Amino acid sequence: MTPKPRSIKQYGRGRPARVPKPVTWIVCEGERTEPEYFTYLKTKLGLREPIHIKRGNKETDPFKVVKRAKTIRDGSTKEDVIWCVIDVEGPERYAALRKAIKAIGHRPKSKAQISLVLSNPCFEFWYLLHFERTAHYMQSNDELYGLLKTHYPNYSKSGRQICGDVFDKTEIAIENSKAILREKGCSDNLIDCNPSTHVHLVVEALLAMKENE
Repeated sequence: MTPKPRSIKQYGRGRPARVPKPVTWIVCEGERTEPEYFTYLKTKLGLREPIHIKRGNKETDPFKVVKRAKTIRDGSTKEDVIWCVIDVEGPERYAALRKAIKAIGHRPKSKAQISLVLSNPCFEFWYLLHFERTAHYMQSNDELYGLLKTHYPNYSKSGRQICGDVFDKTEIAIENSKAILREKGCSDNLIDCNPSTHVHLVVEALLAMKENE
């Protein structure tokens, strides 16, 4: 018996292959403060996109943070995003920071871009920006902590409550951060730009993910 010819529809290609979603990596130098903030933000926004937040360890070294990010980049695609979250702190770290910046190098065409997210002097400046806009030079991390505590007396680096308490002021912090970068004429390298931070770039990226879901 002669087989019945198949219709045009029967020659369809079937279901299209699923395209993997781009992966966002947030590689932190700190053990608790930064990872807890970004983890809170990811959960609060209910993001379904693949986001991996890597904690640091007690041995804080900007070069080693970038080295971890480069290892992640080796297994990435060009659609992936890698953020490296590092504190500037004081002059004693400038040489290590410049080494880390140089180590990032140029992105291979098929791999993810590594973006350095500096805070000068430290991440807590991002928290402070939720309460006030200041370009006052910070002599040390302790000076910054003291100023932050005038707005949030119970702040401690091991505390998580501040993440939720400042969430409603996120847009204020973003605008304050951008305004200070403009006022001080900061470049991508914040080593000589005290105080300042790039944290708003990561936050804006996460907020954009929420809008696009």
